[in-house]
Amino acid sequence: MALLAAATLNPTTHLSLRSRAGRNSENLWLRSAASSQKSKGRFCNLTIRAGTPSKPAEPIGPVFTKLKPWQIPKRDWFDKDFLFGASTSAYQIEGAWNEDGKGPSTWDHFCHTYPERISDMTNGDVAANSYHLYEEDVKALKDMGMKVYRFSISWSRILPDGTGKVNQAGIDYYNKLINSLIDNDIVPYVTIWHWDTPQALEDKYGGFLNRQIVDDYKQFAEVCFKNFGDRVKNWFTFNEPHTYCCFSMRSLIGDRLPMFTKEEQEKLASSCDIMGLNYYTSRFSKHVDMSPDFTPTLNTDDAYASSETTGSDGNDIGPITGTYWIYMYPKGLTDLLLIMKEKYGNPPVFITENGIADVEGDESMPDPLDDWKRLDYLQRHISAVKDAIDQGADVRGHFTWGLIDNFEWSLGYSSRFGLVYIDKNDGNKRKLKKSAKWFSKFNSVPKPLLKTTNNNATMTAASVSV
Repeated sequence: MALLAAATLNPTTHLSLRSRAGRNSENLWLRSAASSQKSKGRFCNLTIRAGTPSKPAEPIGPVFTKLKPWQIPKRDWFDKDFLFGASTSAYQIEGAWNEDGKGPSTWDHFCHTYPERISDMTNGDVAANSYHLYEEDVKALKDMGMKVYRFSISWSRILPDGTGKVNQAGIDYYNKLINSLIDNDIVPYVTIWHWDTPQALEDKYGGFLNRQIVDDYKQFAEVCFKNFGDRVKNWFTFNEPHTYCCFSMRSLIGDRLPMFTKEEQEKLASSCDIMGLNYYTSRFSKHVDMSPDFTPTLNTDDAYASSETTGSDGNDIGPITGTYWIYMYPKGLTDLLLIMKEKYGNPPVFITENGIADVEGDESMPDPLDDWKRLDYLQRHISAVKDAIDQGADVRGHFTWGLIDNFEWSLGYSSRFGLVYIDKNDGNKRKLKKSAKWFSKFNSVPKPLLKTTNNNATMTAASVSV
């Protein structure tokens, strides 16, 4: 998918990066998903490569170790307008997959048709039941002192057929959620599309393989703006489109994808006003000999490089977390933010996702509410953000992924990213984990005691991000 366009979308644009970046003396790679020109409202996929800062990494060690008290971040390290919040997506938490007029999404169809493709044979039919329990989610955010909440809107809940008639029950649900957030002094940040395309459009013309999706996405976005834009002023257009492209289209279709044209490249250049960066982990970059059989991957489209978790000294880049693909390397986050500063004009940046998962069978964490690894991970990464700010990076906020345990795509419910535990054996009851309780204390500093700087002022204009 070379280009997605929505010609009427012309507020502030964002760039979003999901980084698995790594160090090998000079090379740091990251794959990004970029929105294009502000005036045109075009969105496309981009890969960025950049050199790392020359300062050597400070190793954490092969295992998790808790921070000393004086190393734990404090809220007053940050300006009062710096935003702390949490993120989710519709399919992963809402449930109610066929209630109140909602149409099926591609993920509904996939999980029902190929249940064996999900590691625990589950689906998002009920998920965390946030469609019915959204007020408990809002309460959890308020209990943690969070000031912003990033969530997505289910396209097929609003437009069951992908286009045409609007489902008023879907509009009503999101109105209730948005109003509840605002009533509790929490600012909504809305993702328009988070991978759950209406199955009707997939059946009709192949979804994102057909440029007809451009006009249909435009209609969906306009419906969202019309119904929620009086209260929602910050919009993310697409969540991680590079992941969608590489995990599906590029791996299946390869060089048969439409070409990324020169015109599209020109529209992309110097087009991003604000960036959203999703950071989880990092990788070393390793030279490999050119192979004619090389297939581009999510990690690299360069036939001369591979990404590795182990360095030339035989040591991992950081301690492995509960889930197999996340190694803890907070300095990678600092490095990426400084790359944005030094090579891309220091645009305003939000950390739109950052977190780790608990997994079943982790003997070091037998109590699901005592998520000390997540707490250590988040504390170190919040400190990494502060390090970047101290070096001049313009960072405006940090969203933890995720607010609650959810359906984690192909991993089902076996991988729990939430600050809040969802008890599947007790009606999806919400229970604050140790990390959530820490945020409650962290965010409890009275606002008058926090400093203010102009460059970290909260945005009031509408904004669009991928």
